[in-house]
Amino acid sequence: KAYDYTEGVAVLVVGLAVVWIATGVGDRRRGGALLLGWTVPTAAVLIEIMSYWSYLSGVGKVSGALMTLLLIAVVVLTIAYMAQRSPQDGGIADAP
Repeated sequence: KAYDYTEGVAVLVVGLAVVWIATGVGDRRRGGALLLGWTVPTAAVLIEIMSYWSYLSGVGKVSGALMTLLLIAVVVLTIAYMAQRSPQDGGIADAP
């Protein structure tokens, strides 16, 4: 049980670090590619967790469902982020 909490905190910390680095990249396409690249192994872990769904406790099922919703939100927001034009491409620069 403590392993699950430790893993969850580690995933959040790494995820926030990846987002921070990706949004700091000047080119939105490269930053978005970094974010999408991070979602692939995260989705693989989620699929592995969901493969033994019937053995999960109630908390495990809720956590799995929450992870799925958050991962979907990350993918949608990343695609929206990538769709915006970078300042190098003639788009509007972000506020300082």
